[in-house]
Amino acid sequence: SWVDKNGGTLYRVTVSRAQDLSNPIAEITAHRTSCPVAFPSGATAGKYFWKVSLVDASGAIRSESPTASFSVREPLVPPEPLSPTKGAVLDLNAINALRFEWKAAPGAESYELTLCRTTAGIAQPIETWKTDETSLTTKDFSRLALDSFSWSLVAVRKNADGSESKSDAAVSFFKITQGKRLSVPTIKVMKTKGSY
Repeated sequence: SWVDKNGGTLYRVTVSRAQDLSNPIAEITAHRTSCPVAFPSGATAGKYFWKVSLVDASGAIRSESPTASFSVREPLVPPEPLSPTKGAVLDLNAINALRFEWKAAPGAESYELTLCRTTAGIAQPIETWKTDETSLTTKDFSRLALDSFSWSLVAVRKNADGSESKSDAAVSFFKITQGKRLSVPTIKVMKTKGSY
């Protein structure tokens, strides 16, 4: 967007990777002082330059802005879930905490992890956590049950304007079961008559 004290109604926006705006990747005509720019396929992250020109009905330039610049960052890739592994079966009697671990996503500043219970093929979110670490442990089993679960993981980073960029979600699955508890063995001391 830009400010025009001339009160113009027709503009041309030029965007290029080159500071002299040669070989523009986009040239857009706008009828107000803002416009979206659709980047062509194959456009890469890096620094871009742009300017806006006030034009008349014939397309002749009446006034031009100075050249400005902006940067485009690489998109965030989803983090890679490590544990619980996909398809893992966890015995409720054998664990005292549920630990999630994943590989860091390049450029991520934090992560959102959502745990869902899957019943009859329908995933219902039961908890969402935010962390800047690459692991998270919970000992709260109050909302868990003997069922199937999925956990989705999203990489997050802050943008210059305060908004957030998020990756696509990486999803993994596990199941909670409850094995049979083993009884505590008892020791019985037997005395044999006549033995010392």
